[in-house]
Amino acid sequence: MRKLTFFAVIAMLIMACDSGVDVNPACIMKHTGLVTRLQSSLDTVEIAAANLTWTWMYGISAGDGVIIERSLGSGYDSLDYVAPIESLMIYTDISETLAAEMAVSYRLSLLTGKSVQCFDTVDFSLPAGQRIYAPDTEFVNIPNDTLLISFKRIAGYDTTDLELYRTTYAVPETVLALPISSILDQMTNRVWHETTGDTIFRLSADTLLIDNNSVYVLKVSASKNPILGFITDTSVGLVVFKRY
Repeated sequence: MRKLTFFAVIAMLIMACDSGVDVNPACIMKHTGLVTRLQSSLDTVEIAAANLTWTWMYGISAGDGVIIERSLGSGYDSLDYVAPIESLMIYTDISETLAAEMAVSYRLSLLTGKSVQCFDTVDFSLPAGQRIYAPDTEFVNIPNDTLLISFKRIAGYDTTDLELYRTTYAVPETVLALPISSILDQMTNRVWHETTGDTIFRLSADTLLIDNNSVYVLKVSASKNPILGFITDTSVGLVVFKRY
């Protein structure tokens, strides 16, 4: 088991700079960035989040908790405190100050009594927002039962997942009035999915797939998935529409 762990750590050290994994003498840290963009004909709303996941190199560290500080370019500010110390620790920053393509830095310190010792600092940039060019309105005509889907590919992302969800709502405005998190929670009825390497896709969409009564959410998402399956960044675009 010790030999296996040793070689796993060596592999992570070699590939860390490209995989969103930071390895140091104290811990193995994995960071991910998520940006979700909701587009409509009237407005565009984006939310961003940064996730930190770490495990200790040599067993659970003795301490009371972990102090998390964040820098957006000019010094570190206290952000949060995570306790108790566990073998696997996870922290997600969903602050409204985060935005697409923003450079962030997090400093993590171990608190033991009155002693504070920094054990890791990670720097990365959040992904760009996923732009969707078509559909571009809340009420969509689908001539010849062919829905045009067009979007901008994010640099460094080779493939994109396209998903279509049918909602229980009757008008797009009701869905657009919801917070993005609520829209995502209610996207459970997926009626179509495709992975593509192109930026234009024509979906054969008869009325059995896209009817005239329901409101639909098109989800366009891309993830960096470099080495060992470590996803470092994900960008999601959402468009709400109804067929007429």
